[in-house]
Formats: sequence, C-alpha cells, structure tokens
Amino acid sequence: DGGLPEVVPFESPRLLAARLRALRTARAGACPAKKDAATCRALAHMARLGVGGPVDAAAATEAERTACSAGDDASCLAMARRDPERAERLARTMRLRSRDACRRGDLAACATFGELATTLGSSGAPEPETARVIWTSACTRGGTDACRKLLAAPGLTAAEVAPIAAGFERACDAGDPEGCASLGLVVLNGLVPRADGSAARGVDHDRGHKLLERACLGEVGLACTALAIRRVSLEPAAVARLFARGCALGEVEACSELARHTEGGRGVIADRAAADQLYDRACALGR
Repeated sequence: DGGLPEVVPFESPRLLAARLRALRTARAGACPAKKDAATCRALAHMARLGVGGPVDAAAATEAERTACSAGDDASCLAMARRDPERAERLARTMRLRSRDACRRGDLAACATFGELATTLGSSGAPEPETARVIWTSACTRGGTDACRKLLAAPGLTAAEVAPIAAGFERACDAGDPEGCASLGLVVLNGLVPRADGSAARGVDHDRGHKLLERACLGEVGLACTALAIRRVSLEPAAVARLFARGCALGEVEACSELARHTEGGRGVIADRAAADQLYDRACALGR
C-alpha cells in the first residue's frame, strides 16, 4: 500500500506542466477577446497561483476585472478584498446582483450573496444568520461554494454538518472534483458517519483517501497535498509525486514540502538548485 493505486493515472510532472502552460496561454488569448466570465476567472486563478507559468499579479487583476465586468461576482468580491477604497461600492452593487442571480437559481451567486450578508446585510449591518440561511439553502441544492462557506461558519453543530457533507457528496457524484476534495477532508476529520453505516465514530480513512485521490486526479491541488500529508503509508516517491502535482496546481504548501524533499533527496534525486527554485516558487505564492 506504499504506492498510489493504479486507478490514479497521473501524468508526469513534465506533461502536466506543458498542458497547464498551453491552457493558460489559450485562456490568456480568449479572456480579452471573448470577455467570458468563466474563462477570465480561471485565468486569474492560474496567474495568481502561478499555474501554467509564473505568478503574475497584474495579469490576475486584469483578468479579474474583465470577469467582474462580465458579471462574475466572485471576481468582483476578490477585487473588493484587495481594494479597500472600492470595497463598499463594489459590495453594494454585488449584493443586488448576486441576490437577483441567486433567486434565479445561480448557486455560486448564492454563495457570494451569503458572504456579502456577513459584512453588509439589507439593513447595512452584518447579518450572519441571514448568510447561514442563504448558504444552507444553496448547499442543499448542490452548491459546493455555499457548503464550504457554511462549513467555515462559527458555531456549527454536529447535526448541521450532515447536510453539508451530503451537498459535497452530490457535487462529487456529479463530477465536481472540488466537491470530492471537500467531502474527503470532512470524512478524514471524522465529521461524518462511516460509509458502511456502522455506529462507530472512527475515521473512515479508506473512503477519505479515495475521495482525495479522485479530486487530485481532477486537478485540485489541495487534495493532492492533503493526500500526501495524511496518507502515512505512502512511499517517499509517491509522496513527492503528489507534492509535485499539488505544486504545479498552485498549492503553496505542496511547493514548500517538495522543496524540502528535493533538498534532502526524499523520494526524488537530491538537487539543491531545483530545491531553491521550489522555495522561490513557494515564496512567490506567499510562504
């Protein structure tokens, strides 16, 4: 059990890097030309985290601005967090827009609408309980962003975790790797019953690991990193392989851990120059 299962056919780091570079280049051309919100938001994510190329904060901000102008509230919210002078005006505009989109059934907009309610409710004051109601409704309908925000809300009871996990499971079953990653972490943290229906409260490690494997294959860097850290039976080479995939996907912890493995020759050939490059990448990502 020291290696990765045959059902996780990760491509080599070199092939992954080449594919991500091509994807980022394509999105960099499509975003300003088509002004498509989803394409620009994805480009901003890649540029901000150095996926498929170097970290480029200016390019990320420009892509976010285009996505926001195209109606993507998540990008507008990201801009507001980084620009306090425009934050209140943006928040008021987004609140009305995300409210209307949420009412039309846009679950991602519901997640944003709820987040805005935590800082700027209809009364002009924070309304955390309103946010919980919005997130709960969206989560039960399969909105993984809303489920994640609800899971992070303070004062969450054990009974409230079950529907959140169910929301992640629906998303995962529908092919959303982010849903699989979130469910895997919830399972490994012992917050849901075992899949076999037993009354035991022990952590279902096998289920959690399989969910993270599925999410990692779906290019969720956090899942690759969590799997490398939590699956203690893995051989050093498999751990390094997971960290390499997580780092390529923009996970800062994966980059710093891969740097340590490369520096010490754990699971990979020792290479101080390569380790220094990885430390530089982790630093650029914020560590």
